[in-house]
Amino acid sequence: MGAVAAVVIYTVLAIFAIFSPAKSVRRNTVTATLLTFLLVHSEVRQTTIALLLVLIAHVVLIMRTRRVPIPPLALAGFVLWMSMRSMLAVNQLEDLGIYAVTGVVLCLTAGTIFELGEEAVGALKATTAVTIVVEFTVAVGERFFSLPALWPRRDGVTYFVDGSNNLWEGLGGRAMGSLGWAITLGEVVAILTILAAWFFLRSWNPAWLLLAGAGLFTIFLSGTRTGLLMLIGAAIIAALSRRSRLWGIFAVAFVVIILAAGSQMVALDWLGFDGDLETSRSVTHRRLVSESFLPLFVQAPLNVLFGHGYDAVPQMLLDGTIQGAPGVPVTDNEFVRTMAGLGAVGIALWAAASFVALVRGPAVTRALIVAISIGAFSYDIFSWRSMLFLTVSIFALNLHPDSSSQSSSYEELETKSVQPHKT
Repeated sequence: MGAVAAVVIYTVLAIFAIFSPAKSVRRNTVTATLLTFLLVHSEVRQTTIALLLVLIAHVVLIMRTRRVPIPPLALAGFVLWMSMRSMLAVNQLEDLGIYAVTGVVLCLTAGTIFELGEEAVGALKATTAVTIVVEFTVAVGERFFSLPALWPRRDGVTYFVDGSNNLWEGLGGRAMGSLGWAITLGEVVAILTILAAWFFLRSWNPAWLLLAGAGLFTIFLSGTRTGLLMLIGAAIIAALSRRSRLWGIFAVAFVVIILAAGSQMVALDWLGFDGDLETSRSVTHRRLVSESFLPLFVQAPLNVLFGHGYDAVPQMLLDGTIQGAPGVPVTDNEFVRTMAGLGAVGIALWAAASFVALVRGPAVTRALIVAISIGAFSYDIFSWRSMLFLTVSIFALNLHPDSSSQSSSYEELETKSVQPHKT
Protein backbone atom coordinates (compact mmCIF):
# COMPACT_ATOMS: atom_id res chain seq x y z
CA MET A 1 0.00 0.00 0.00
CA GLY A 2 2.84 2.37 0.85
CA ALA A 3 4.48 1.80 -2.52
CA VAL A 4 1.25 2.57 -4.36
CA ALA A 5 0.74 5.76 -2.35
CA ALA A 6 4.31 6.82 -3.08
CA VAL A 7 3.81 6.40 -6.82
CA VAL A 8 0.55 8.36 -6.63
CA ILE A 9 2.35 11.25 -4.92
CA TYR A 10 5.13 11.16 -7.52
CA THR A 11 2.55 11.25 -10.31
CA VAL A 12 0.59 14.13 -8.80
CA LEU A 13 3.76 16.19 -8.39
CA ALA A 14 4.82 15.47 -11.99
CA ILE A 15 1.37 16.50 -13.28
CA PHE A 16 1.59 19.66 -11.18
CA ALA A 17 4.87 20.56 -12.88
CA ILE A 18 3.89 19.58 -16.42
CA PHE A 19 0.59 21.45 -16.50
CA SER A 20 1.74 24.59 -14.66
CA PRO A 21 1.07 27.98 -16.30
CA ALA A 22 3.88 29.23 -18.54
CA LYS A 23 4.74 32.02 -16.11
CA SER A 24 5.47 29.66 -13.21
CA VAL A 25 6.35 26.39 -14.95
CA ARG A 26 10.08 26.55 -14.20
CA ARG A 27 9.57 27.39 -10.53
CA ASN A 28 6.90 24.72 -10.12
CA THR A 29 9.08 22.10 -11.81
CA VAL A 30 11.82 22.79 -9.27
CA THR A 31 9.30 22.62 -6.42
CA ALA A 32 7.88 19.32 -7.68
CA THR A 33 11.37 17.86 -8.07
CA LEU A 34 12.41 18.73 -4.52
CA LEU A 35 9.16 17.58 -2.94
CA THR A 36 9.41 14.28 -4.81
CA PHE A 37 12.55 13.41 -2.89
CA LEU A 38 11.85 15.25 0.37
CA LEU A 39 8.36 13.91 1.08
CA VAL A 40 8.73 10.23 0.27
CA HIS A 41 11.52 7.83 1.06
CA SER A 42 11.32 4.80 -1.20
CA GLU A 43 13.28 1.76 -2.20
CA VAL A 44 14.89 1.09 -5.57
CA ARG A 45 11.77 0.30 -7.60
CA GLN A 46 9.83 3.38 -6.48
CA THR A 47 12.95 5.53 -6.81
CA THR A 48 13.22 4.50 -10.46
CA ILE A 49 9.62 5.57 -11.09
CA ALA A 50 10.18 8.87 -9.25
CA LEU A 51 13.29 9.67 -11.28
CA LEU A 52 11.58 8.88 -14.59
CA LEU A 53 8.56 11.03 -13.76
CA VAL A 54 10.77 13.94 -12.71
CA LEU A 55 12.83 13.51 -15.88
CA ILE A 56 9.65 13.65 -17.98
CA ALA A 57 8.63 16.86 -16.19
CA HIS A 58 11.99 18.44 -17.02
CA VAL A 59 11.85 17.28 -20.65
CA VAL A 60 8.40 18.87 -20.97
CA LEU A 61 9.83 22.03 -19.41
CA ILE A 62 12.58 22.10 -22.05
CA MET A 63 10.01 21.65 -24.80
CA ARG A 64 7.81 24.43 -23.44
CA THR A 65 10.61 26.93 -22.86
CA ARG A 66 12.72 25.78 -25.83
CA ARG A 67 15.76 26.07 -23.66
CA VAL A 68 18.04 23.52 -22.01
CA PRO A 69 19.01 24.79 -18.54
CA ILE A 70 22.76 24.83 -17.98
CA PRO A 71 23.99 24.39 -14.39
CA PRO A 72 27.00 26.32 -13.06
CA LEU A 73 30.25 24.72 -14.17
CA ALA A 74 31.65 23.91 -10.71
CA LEU A 75 28.46 22.21 -9.57
CA ALA A 76 27.92 20.41 -12.89
CA GLY A 77 31.43 18.99 -12.67
CA PHE A 78 30.80 17.38 -9.30
CA VAL A 79 27.33 16.04 -10.20
CA LEU A 80 28.46 14.57 -13.53
CA TRP A 81 31.58 12.99 -12.03
CA MET A 82 29.50 11.49 -9.21
CA SER A 83 27.08 10.02 -11.73
CA MET A 84 29.64 8.72 -14.22
CA ARG A 85 32.04 7.24 -11.64
CA SER A 86 29.16 5.49 -9.88
CA MET A 87 27.91 4.07 -13.19
CA LEU A 88 31.31 2.50 -13.85
CA ALA A 89 31.24 0.62 -10.52
CA VAL A 90 27.85 -1.10 -10.72
CA ASN A 91 26.93 -4.48 -12.17
CA GLN A 92 23.15 -4.29 -12.41
CA LEU A 93 21.46 -2.50 -15.29
CA GLU A 94 18.83 -0.93 -13.02
CA ASP A 95 21.50 0.63 -10.81
CA LEU A 96 23.28 1.90 -13.91
CA GLY A 97 20.10 3.58 -15.08
CA ILE A 98 19.38 5.09 -11.66
CA TYR A 99 22.81 6.72 -11.47
CA ALA A 100 22.53 8.01 -15.05
CA VAL A 101 19.05 9.50 -14.62
CA THR A 102 19.97 10.92 -11.20
CA GLY A 103 22.88 12.80 -12.75
CA VAL A 104 20.75 14.17 -15.60
CA VAL A 105 17.90 15.25 -13.29
CA LEU A 106 20.32 16.88 -10.84
CA CYS A 107 21.94 18.87 -13.65
CA LEU A 108 18.58 19.95 -15.08
CA THR A 109 17.32 20.95 -11.62
CA ALA A 110 20.51 22.86 -10.81
CA GLY A 111 20.45 24.55 -14.21
CA THR A 112 16.83 25.65 -13.80
CA ILE A 113 17.51 27.07 -10.32
CA PHE A 114 20.67 28.76 -11.58
CA GLU A 115 18.73 30.53 -14.34
CA LEU A 116 15.78 31.42 -12.12
CA GLY A 117 18.01 33.26 -9.65
CA GLU A 118 15.96 35.16 -7.08
CA GLU A 119 12.76 33.68 -8.49
CA ALA A 120 13.95 30.24 -7.36
CA VAL A 121 13.56 31.41 -3.76
CA GLY A 122 9.82 30.91 -4.30
CA ALA A 123 10.43 27.22 -4.99
CA LEU A 124 12.53 26.91 -1.84
CA LYS A 125 9.83 28.65 0.19
CA ALA A 126 7.14 26.22 -0.99
CA THR A 127 9.44 23.24 -0.45
CA THR A 128 10.46 24.40 3.03
CA ALA A 129 6.91 25.08 4.23
CA VAL A 130 5.37 21.87 2.89
CA THR A 131 8.20 19.61 4.05
CA ILE A 132 8.42 21.01 7.60
CA VAL A 133 4.64 20.73 8.06
CA VAL A 134 4.56 17.14 6.75
CA GLU A 135 7.60 15.94 8.71
CA PHE A 136 6.45 17.65 11.91
CA THR A 137 2.99 16.04 11.60
CA VAL A 138 4.34 12.59 10.83
CA ALA A 139 6.99 12.76 13.58
CA VAL A 140 4.41 13.80 16.19
CA GLY A 141 2.19 10.92 15.06
CA GLU A 142 5.07 8.47 15.44
CA ARG A 143 6.27 9.49 18.85
CA PHE A 144 3.06 10.52 20.63
CA PHE A 145 0.43 8.35 18.94
CA SER A 146 2.54 5.27 18.11
CA LEU A 147 1.82 5.53 14.39
CA PRO A 148 4.27 3.77 12.06
CA ALA A 149 6.58 5.89 9.96
CA LEU A 150 5.41 6.56 6.42
CA TRP A 151 6.99 4.58 3.60
CA PRO A 152 8.75 1.94 5.77
CA ARG A 153 12.01 0.64 4.38
CA ARG A 154 12.41 -2.66 2.61
CA ASP A 155 14.20 -4.09 5.66
CA GLY A 156 11.05 -3.51 7.72
CA VAL A 157 12.40 -0.66 9.83
CA THR A 158 9.73 1.83 10.84
CA TYR A 159 11.03 3.58 13.95
CA PHE A 160 12.94 2.74 17.13
CA VAL A 161 10.18 1.52 19.45
CA ASP A 162 12.58 0.48 22.19
CA GLY A 163 15.44 2.76 21.22
CA SER A 164 16.63 5.83 23.05
CA ASN A 165 16.22 9.38 21.87
CA ASN A 166 19.52 11.21 22.26
CA LEU A 167 17.85 14.60 22.65
CA TRP A 168 14.64 13.83 24.52
CA GLU A 169 15.11 11.61 27.55
CA GLY A 170 12.09 9.45 28.23
CA LEU A 171 10.60 9.73 24.74
CA GLY A 172 11.62 6.13 24.10
CA GLY A 173 12.43 6.34 20.44
CA ARG A 174 13.36 8.43 17.44
CA ALA A 175 11.00 9.62 14.74
CA MET A 176 11.87 8.85 11.11
CA GLY A 177 9.18 10.97 9.46
CA SER A 178 8.76 10.11 5.81
CA LEU A 179 12.50 10.16 5.05
CA GLY A 180 13.53 6.63 5.92
CA TRP A 181 15.85 7.25 8.88
CA ALA A 182 15.98 9.42 11.98
CA ILE A 183 19.31 11.10 11.15
CA THR A 184 18.14 11.88 7.63
CA LEU A 185 15.01 13.47 9.06
CA GLY A 186 17.02 15.55 11.54
CA GLU A 187 19.53 16.82 8.98
CA VAL A 188 16.99 17.62 6.26
CA VAL A 189 14.79 19.50 8.73
CA ALA A 190 17.84 21.34 10.14
CA ILE A 191 18.60 22.78 6.68
CA LEU A 192 14.96 23.70 6.15
CA THR A 193 14.79 25.30 9.61
CA ILE A 194 17.73 27.55 8.69
CA LEU A 195 15.90 28.51 5.49
CA ALA A 196 12.69 29.20 7.44
CA ALA A 197 14.65 31.50 9.78
CA TRP A 198 16.14 33.29 6.77
CA PHE A 199 12.72 33.75 5.20
CA PHE A 200 11.46 35.18 8.49
CA LEU A 201 14.26 37.75 8.59
CA ARG A 202 13.54 38.73 4.99
CA SER A 203 9.79 39.17 5.39
CA TRP A 204 9.07 39.35 9.16
CA ASN A 205 6.18 37.00 8.47
CA PRO A 206 5.49 35.20 11.80
CA ALA A 207 4.45 32.07 9.90
CA TRP A 208 8.11 31.44 9.08
CA LEU A 209 9.05 31.76 12.74
CA LEU A 210 6.40 29.17 13.61
CA LEU A 211 7.78 26.88 10.92
CA ALA A 212 11.30 27.31 12.30
CA GLY A 213 9.96 26.35 15.74
CA ALA A 214 8.21 23.30 14.29
CA GLY A 215 11.46 22.34 12.59
CA LEU A 216 13.39 22.59 15.87
CA PHE A 217 10.78 20.46 17.63
CA THR A 218 11.01 17.86 14.83
CA ILE A 219 14.77 17.64 15.26
CA PHE A 220 14.25 16.79 18.93
CA LEU A 221 11.70 14.14 17.96
CA SER A 222 14.26 12.64 15.58
CA GLY A 223 16.89 12.58 18.34
CA THR A 224 19.52 13.80 15.88
CA ARG A 225 22.41 15.46 17.67
CA THR A 226 24.01 16.49 14.39
CA GLY A 227 20.85 18.41 13.49
CA LEU A 228 21.30 20.63 16.54
CA LEU A 229 25.00 21.11 15.83
CA MET A 230 24.09 22.16 12.28
CA LEU A 231 21.74 24.83 13.64
CA ILE A 232 24.28 26.10 16.15
CA GLY A 233 27.04 26.25 13.53
CA ALA A 234 24.79 28.09 11.08
CA ALA A 235 23.69 30.59 13.73
CA ILE A 236 27.28 31.38 14.72
CA ILE A 237 28.37 31.84 11.09
CA ALA A 238 25.35 34.05 10.43
CA ALA A 239 26.30 36.25 13.37
CA LEU A 240 29.91 36.53 12.21
CA SER A 241 29.21 37.10 8.53
CA ARG A 242 26.47 39.71 8.82
CA ARG A 243 27.20 43.34 9.60
CA SER A 244 23.59 43.92 10.55
CA ARG A 245 22.89 43.82 14.29
CA LEU A 246 19.62 42.03 13.52
CA TRP A 247 21.47 38.94 12.36
CA GLY A 248 23.72 38.97 15.41
CA ILE A 249 20.82 39.35 17.83
CA PHE A 250 18.79 36.67 16.08
CA ALA A 251 21.72 34.24 15.94
CA VAL A 252 22.51 34.64 19.65
CA ALA A 253 18.84 34.22 20.54
CA PHE A 254 18.64 31.14 18.33
CA VAL A 255 21.61 29.50 20.06
CA VAL A 256 20.16 30.30 23.50
CA ILE A 257 16.81 28.75 22.53
CA ILE A 258 18.54 25.61 21.29
CA LEU A 259 20.59 25.29 24.47
CA ALA A 260 17.57 25.94 26.68
CA ALA A 261 15.59 23.28 24.84
CA GLY A 262 17.91 20.56 26.14
CA SER A 263 16.47 18.65 29.08
CA GLN A 264 19.96 17.91 30.43
CA MET A 265 22.35 20.84 30.85
CA VAL A 266 25.30 19.06 32.52
CA ALA A 267 28.40 18.90 30.30
CA LEU A 268 27.24 17.37 26.99
CA ASP A 269 24.28 15.47 28.41
CA TRP A 270 21.85 17.63 26.45
CA LEU A 271 23.47 16.38 23.23
CA GLY A 272 23.11 12.78 24.32
CA PHE A 273 26.77 12.12 25.05
CA ASP A 274 26.33 11.61 28.82
CA GLY A 275 29.28 13.90 29.39
CA ASP A 276 31.78 11.33 28.09
CA LEU A 277 32.58 11.28 24.39
CA GLU A 278 34.85 8.27 24.71
CA THR A 279 32.02 5.96 25.76
CA SER A 280 29.77 6.94 22.86
CA ARG A 281 29.83 4.19 20.23
CA SER A 282 28.60 6.49 17.49
CA VAL A 283 31.29 9.08 18.26
CA THR A 284 33.96 6.35 18.39
CA HIS A 285 32.84 5.03 15.00
CA ARG A 286 32.90 8.48 13.42
CA ARG A 287 36.34 9.19 14.89
CA LEU A 288 37.77 5.98 13.44
CA VAL A 289 36.20 6.65 10.05
CA SER A 290 37.59 10.19 10.02
CA GLU A 291 41.06 8.88 10.77
CA SER A 292 40.81 6.77 7.59
CA PHE A 293 40.66 9.83 5.32
CA LEU A 294 44.38 10.46 4.93
CA PRO A 295 45.34 6.76 4.50
CA LEU A 296 43.08 6.71 1.43
CA PHE A 297 45.75 8.85 -0.28
CA VAL A 298 48.32 6.03 -0.12
CA GLN A 299 46.43 3.61 -2.36
CA ALA A 300 47.23 2.88 -5.99
CA PRO A 301 47.45 6.19 -7.91
CA LEU A 302 44.36 5.50 -10.03
CA ASN A 303 42.30 4.66 -6.94
CA VAL A 304 43.51 7.82 -5.22
CA LEU A 305 42.50 9.95 -8.19
CA PHE A 306 39.27 8.28 -9.24
CA GLY A 307 38.14 6.24 -6.23
CA HIS A 308 36.42 2.87 -6.27
CA GLY A 309 32.82 3.96 -6.89
CA TYR A 310 30.23 4.50 -4.19
CA ASP A 311 29.01 0.89 -4.37
CA ALA A 312 32.46 -0.36 -3.30
CA VAL A 313 32.58 1.72 -0.09
CA PRO A 314 30.66 -0.76 2.15
CA GLN A 315 33.16 -3.49 1.26
CA MET A 316 36.04 -1.14 2.09
CA LEU A 317 34.48 -0.69 5.53
CA LEU A 318 34.22 -4.44 5.97
CA ASP A 319 37.77 -5.26 4.87
CA GLY A 320 39.32 -2.57 7.08
CA THR A 321 40.40 -0.14 4.36
CA ILE A 322 38.10 2.28 6.14
CA GLN A 323 38.21 1.87 9.92
CA GLY A 324 35.10 1.97 12.07
CA ALA A 325 33.35 0.53 15.10
CA PRO A 326 32.56 -3.21 14.77
CA GLY A 327 29.11 -3.94 13.41
CA VAL A 328 28.45 -0.49 11.94
CA PRO A 329 27.93 -1.01 8.17
CA VAL A 330 28.01 2.65 7.05
CA THR A 331 30.73 5.30 6.98
CA ASP A 332 28.69 8.10 8.58
CA ASN A 333 31.12 10.56 6.98
CA GLU A 334 30.45 11.89 3.48
CA PHE A 335 33.97 13.29 3.08
CA VAL A 336 35.51 9.85 3.63
CA ARG A 337 32.80 8.17 1.55
CA THR A 338 33.36 10.58 -1.34
CA MET A 339 37.13 10.21 -1.18
CA ALA A 340 36.78 6.42 -1.23
CA GLY A 341 34.09 6.40 -3.91
CA LEU A 342 34.98 9.32 -6.17
CA GLY A 343 38.64 9.83 -5.33
CA ALA A 344 40.59 13.05 -5.08
CA VAL A 345 38.85 14.28 -8.23
CA GLY A 346 35.47 14.04 -6.48
CA ILE A 347 36.72 15.78 -3.34
CA ALA A 348 38.30 18.56 -5.42
CA LEU A 349 35.11 19.13 -7.43
CA TRP A 350 33.01 19.23 -4.25
CA ALA A 351 35.46 21.72 -2.71
CA ALA A 352 35.32 23.86 -5.87
CA ALA A 353 31.52 23.95 -5.85
CA SER A 354 31.54 24.89 -2.15
CA PHE A 355 34.15 27.61 -2.66
CA VAL A 356 32.30 29.24 -5.55
CA ALA A 357 29.04 29.16 -3.59
CA LEU A 358 30.75 30.73 -0.57
CA VAL A 359 32.33 33.50 -2.64
CA ARG A 360 29.37 34.37 -4.86
CA GLY A 361 26.38 33.61 -2.67
CA PRO A 362 24.58 35.75 -0.08
CA ALA A 363 25.39 35.54 3.62
CA VAL A 364 22.89 32.75 4.20
CA THR A 365 25.01 30.59 1.89
CA ARG A 366 27.84 30.52 4.38
CA ALA A 367 25.50 29.45 7.15
CA LEU A 368 23.99 26.70 5.00
CA ILE A 369 27.32 25.39 3.72
CA VAL A 370 28.68 25.22 7.27
CA ALA A 371 25.55 23.34 8.34
CA ILE A 372 25.79 20.94 5.38
CA SER A 373 29.50 20.37 6.11
CA ILE A 374 28.74 19.52 9.74
CA GLY A 375 26.10 17.09 8.52
CA ALA A 376 28.52 15.58 5.99
CA PHE A 377 31.20 15.11 8.64
CA SER A 378 28.94 12.83 10.69
CA TYR A 379 26.66 11.23 8.08
CA ASP A 380 26.78 9.84 4.55
CA ILE A 381 24.46 12.56 3.26
CA PHE A 382 24.76 11.93 -0.49
CA SER A 383 23.56 8.34 -0.13
CA TRP A 384 20.12 9.87 0.54
CA ARG A 385 18.48 11.57 -2.44
CA SER A 386 16.63 13.94 -0.11
CA MET A 387 19.93 15.41 1.13
CA LEU A 388 21.57 15.18 -2.29
CA PHE A 389 18.86 17.12 -4.14
CA LEU A 390 18.48 19.65 -1.33
CA THR A 391 22.23 20.34 -1.17
CA VAL A 392 22.65 20.67 -4.94
CA SER A 393 19.64 22.99 -5.12
CA ILE A 394 21.02 25.30 -2.43
CA PHE A 395 24.40 25.40 -4.14
CA ALA A 396 22.77 26.18 -7.49
CA LEU A 397 20.68 29.01 -6.06
CA ASN A 398 23.65 30.68 -4.42
CA LEU A 399 25.88 30.27 -7.46
CA HIS A 400 23.67 32.58 -9.50
CA PRO A 401 25.71 35.54 -10.84
CA ASP A 402 23.29 38.08 -9.35
CA SER A 403 23.37 36.61 -5.86
CA SER A 404 26.25 38.77 -4.63
CA SER A 405 24.42 41.97 -5.48
CA GLN A 406 21.25 40.57 -3.93
CA SER A 407 23.21 39.83 -0.77
CA SER A 408 24.33 43.43 -0.54
CA SER A 409 20.78 44.71 -0.90
CA TYR A 410 19.58 42.36 1.84
CA GLU A 411 22.28 43.59 4.18
CA GLU A 412 21.47 47.22 3.48
CA LEU A 413 17.76 46.67 4.09
CA GLU A 414 18.36 44.81 7.33
CA THR A 415 20.88 47.40 8.57
CA LYS A 416 18.45 50.23 7.85
CA SER A 417 15.64 48.41 9.64
CA VAL A 418 17.42 48.68 12.99
CA GLN A 419 18.20 52.37 12.67
CA PRO A 420 15.85 54.85 14.44
CA HIS A 421 13.48 56.83 12.22
CA LYS A 422 14.24 60.50 11.92
CA THR A 423 11.38 62.90 12.66
